[in-house]
Amino acid sequence: RGEYNCFLNVIVQALWHVETFRSKLLEAPNDEPLVRALQSIFSDLAASHAAGTDTQVSPESLRQILASDFRLGDMADACELFEALLHKLKTSGGADAAGVFEASLVDPPANPGEPQPQPYQTFVLYGSVATMREVSNRNKPFEELLRLVTGQSGSNAAAGAERRKVCLGPLPHVFTLGLAWDSARPSKEAL
Repeated sequence: RGEYNCFLNVIVQALWHVETFRSKLLEAPNDEPLVRALQSIFSDLAASHAAGTDTQVSPESLRQILASDFRLGDMADACELFEALLHKLKTSGGADAAGVFEASLVDPPANPGEPQPQPYQTFVLYGSVATMREVSNRNKPFEELLRLVTGQSGSNAAAGAERRKVCLGPLPHVFTLGLAWDSARPSKEAL
């Protein structure tokens, strides 16, 4: 019907399948419209799942709440929606989105004598696809590979510039890695 909800549907389905998040959301106080909308969608999904049917569940209530960030009737990026939705849930105190999805990062100082910068929080770590290809066959622990992949992206990494590693705190319950392409139009081979 021209609603272009696929980017929203994929995020709702992904969140629904994270049991920790789903149970926290369904138990959260529903003072906020965003929390109420997600609870309603999740309740409908639970009823459909329990009945063993493929009943359509409309994301319209959630889409209306997010209309200030994502215009109705327009397509949008699923990852941008994911981050915006979790940020809104975090600021509203709904479902402990930060406890389930948020990672704590810190960029090390450029020079050894500089003070350690303050950590920052993120729901998605972005990694360079080109760097992923470079490190994919190394036999290293996951966290070390992750530091390499998220440390730097773009043409500097491809040109062999020294990577600044990103130090991670403990990984969140659900780890989300966004893919960062080195070009807006990657070749078929790169894809």
